[in-house]
Amino acid sequence: MISTPSTFDTKFVGIYKSAIIVQKVIPSLALLRQKVCVKYLSSFDLCFSEKKVTSMILSPANKLEQHINFIEDNFLLLIERFNPSRYLKNIHMDDDVENLNANQDASKINEIKCVLIVDFILNLKNDYFLKKHLLSKLQKSKTPTQTLKVLKDINNIIKGCSKKRKEYYEKNYPAWLNELPNSFKYKDVSNTYGFDIVTKFDLRFCPYCNDEPIPTIVGANRNYRAAIDHFYPKARYPFLAVSLFNFIPAGTRCNSGFKSESDMVGYFNPSIHRLKKEALFNFTFSPDNKIQHDTLMVSLSKNDDLLNKNISLFELESVYNNNECKIEIEKIHERILHHRSLGDENLDNILLSEELIRREFNIDLFIPAKHVRWQKYLIDFLNQICNRDYTIKIL
Repeated sequence: MISTPSTFDTKFVGIYKSAIIVQKVIPSLALLRQKVCVKYLSSFDLCFSEKKVTSMILSPANKLEQHINFIEDNFLLLIERFNPSRYLKNIHMDDDVENLNANQDASKINEIKCVLIVDFILNLKNDYFLKKHLLSKLQKSKTPTQTLKVLKDINNIIKGCSKKRKEYYEKNYPAWLNELPNSFKYKDVSNTYGFDIVTKFDLRFCPYCNDEPIPTIVGANRNYRAAIDHFYPKARYPFLAVSLFNFIPAGTRCNSGFKSESDMVGYFNPSIHRLKKEALFNFTFSPDNKIQHDTLMVSLSKNDDLLNKNISLFELESVYNNNECKIEIEKIHERILHHRSLGDENLDNILLSEELIRREFNIDLFIPAKHVRWQKYLIDFLNQICNRDYTIKIL
């Protein structure tokens, strides 16, 4: 929700390139190449040449999806192995499958099964294991109960909810492919450059929610920094695990709790996108009476397809309807009512001064949003209650 373009200086990028790309990734890929079977060698060389790897690791955030698409177009096996939900994007599952009952919906279950069998047969090209495996399970299922179980398994894969044990991958995919993440070791980055990366972002609050503080602390004996999120998760895109502009410092709740390994293609990326000037937050209350936090309702506008996905994933409506957020609105409204009681001119004079707005309402208009908690939330409220058009500060 906070726009936070990466700002890595030329010197740091040069050091990073030498230490991570030249000394770590390229030598590791050269060793891995010796294990790649002949069938996939040309694809490996095309996708992991030194030039391509350097570009992939140093490309700006708005170019990373191009690298994902390039891998998908030229080395589909990697997508099948590490991001099966993306791999099955052309397989169309009925939305009702989770609500079906094996005893009552046998006809519907069989109908979905037949459609999926045709779908899989038409999409078997370049498949290594997964589609043939799922097709076989469908064809072997005899009863509605058996079929429904297979359908739900497929649905979980499509939704990105399927978790497989290490043994599953060892059994069904080549060893060299399972070893690919070892060539893009995030630990090599976090141990040496993690603190520098977080410091260069200069964030004080999680960019996904603008609610959770993410302080950077330099102590006498030890330091503390926020966790670094991979916007495109390294579990799904291991070849982006050390890509410099895939990193975003984030709060624990958004990073580990809500986002986890979700595929973020098609989501609002704080390193790329900016909030629209229009109001994001809407406040439902009686404007003639003092706002009570327990009756205030906060909703978020759904006017941005990318941001809508973030609102859902990070549970932003619930975050901003907690008492702490709403009590702050209650306090601001109380101050506004106080100044209105002194006359409209008194309130108007305050609203003409950013310094007075900060002092009277505790709303900062001149500090970058990445340094202020709830800036968009508070400004949207001030605009709504006072009929103004203040905007957040990006940089």
